[in-house]
Amino acid sequence: MEAEVARIKAVKQGIKKLEGLADFEIDGDSVKLAGTGRTMPQLLVEKFIQVVDRVSYFTGFGDLEAALAKDEEYQALKRFFMWCCLNPRAEVANDLYDFLQKNSFRITKQGFFVALRNVVTLHGGTELVQFVSNAYNKVKAVWKKSPDNYHVFIKDNQYSFVHVEDMYEEIEEYDEEYDEYYTDTIAKLDLGEDLGSLTELYLDLPNRKENRFTDAHTRTFDIRVGKVTNMPPEECNWNRADCGHAGLHFTADHINYVGCGDTSVLILINPMKVVGIGELKGRCYEYLPIMTVPTEESTTILHDLDFDTLELDEDYAIRELQNLADKAKDGFVIEASKHQFNIPAMTHAQIESIAASLDEMKYTLSKRVSTIQ
Repeated sequence: MEAEVARIKAVKQGIKKLEGLADFEIDGDSVKLAGTGRTMPQLLVEKFIQVVDRVSYFTGFGDLEAALAKDEEYQALKRFFMWCCLNPRAEVANDLYDFLQKNSFRITKQGFFVALRNVVTLHGGTELVQFVSNAYNKVKAVWKKSPDNYHVFIKDNQYSFVHVEDMYEEIEEYDEEYDEYYTDTIAKLDLGEDLGSLTELYLDLPNRKENRFTDAHTRTFDIRVGKVTNMPPEECNWNRADCGHAGLHFTADHINYVGCGDTSVLILINPMKVVGIGELKGRCYEYLPIMTVPTEESTTILHDLDFDTLELDEDYAIRELQNLADKAKDGFVIEASKHQFNIPAMTHAQIESIAASLDEMKYTLSKRVSTIQ
């Protein structure tokens, strides 16, 4: 009891630190993200307080607003809640962050989150799919390098990937006239058959016949790494049950709890497209499979601190931003026509404001350093 009282007191003091920031609207103990009209859940408020404390500590007497604008964790939280607000089910904006925190999900740089699910392999020989998807995301999320600069080779039925600078060797030759050695020849190493760059191969995965999976329950979904999997939103059910309800299921720490299957996949989910939240599982109407992982290692990989999920969502973000305001408005109209309940007011002006704020990511993505190796 005393600990809870102390925590509430600390939160109230922390809210005062948010009062002077342009991103927040404070009304007593209620905190709204400016421009959304939606009150943030307490756990998200507490997380914002933690991040602001961290950034202000290192900023000192500098410009805190400018420092927060550059802080990836802070921006990820902002974008996450804005995506939530564009979900026509108000319960998502209210409950999703608590659910993600409880089940140890991780939020990406552009405000999406990473989850797991099991799938059934439809074709044998998925080694290339597994190798390319794992290598591509390892380079991005662990090494924080550009997959453009790595090539995949196959030799003696074994795959490998090598940086372009390590594909060649310098050959030292002897000059009899000057009685000295010199390096003049650069030869390509015998690494096997060059299959192409990691980026080219990853983007081509949806076209490969061995990249075919489905769900264990209906065996109807076409699931491919690198290609969006979806179902009509109107066929999904909203409720708080974990099992037996329509929607694309996902989880974090309990991968075997999400249906049967021989392979686990790491997936990206936009909060705007979540349709149900249970205790251990959630449901959405769309996700993007980004890599296959061994089922027995899936949870470990997802929560490996060296595996920086912040790096994984640039291309998906750009696709999601296309015609965002119109898609969000349509979603609210459809949802309001389906159910007899009052959705907290989200005006067209608010939707357009949130969409415009999220659209600023395009500029950020276009300005990313292009010299990473």
